[in-house]
Amino acid sequence: TLAGNQTRSFLAVPLIVQCAVTGLLAVSRAGDEPWQPDDEAVLSALADQSAAPIEIARLSEEVEHARLLADNQRLSSDLNLRVAELEGLLRVIPIGIAIADNPDCEVIRVNPALSRMLRMDAAEGTSYSAHDAWRRAIRVNRDGREISVREGVVQTAARTGRGGRSGRLIRT
Repeated sequence: TLAGNQTRSFLAVPLIVQCAVTGLLAVSRAGDEPWQPDDEAVLSALADQSAAPIEIARLSEEVEHARLLADNQRLSSDLNLRVAELEGLLRVIPIGIAIADNPDCEVIRVNPALSRMLRMDAAEGTSYSAHDAWRRAIRVNRDGREISVREGVVQTAARTGRGGRSGRLIRT
């Protein structure tokens, strides 16, 4: 047969496992010299010896893939359950809690207790660093002076990796 710009001679035999063709073993060589019956017999013997191990390896990969999918589904379910439990606690705990979704504190989610304290809708989310409306509505004072966004406790903790103390939130 012709492959590319060179004539090549191909020989292929099936890989058979339990009377079913599971693949193909093929060889090629340059030139157009025909394969001999002994060549086909040797390749068939190699295919017979290789078919089961190749199929076992393929099935093992499928089993491993299925196991990983099942593990991912289980972990996802466990995570969703834990998130639901945490959200339930955040809804009923009587202290205000804020959670920043990223280190830049562009979105800060608050629980109902903090939402009530700030007199803001918890569903809107809050972020002193990202939302002008929130920044206009709330001032943060520490030691009697208004502090900058960068000095906010959430922003400082996100920036430094350490906790800190806040000032006093004042609704304007």
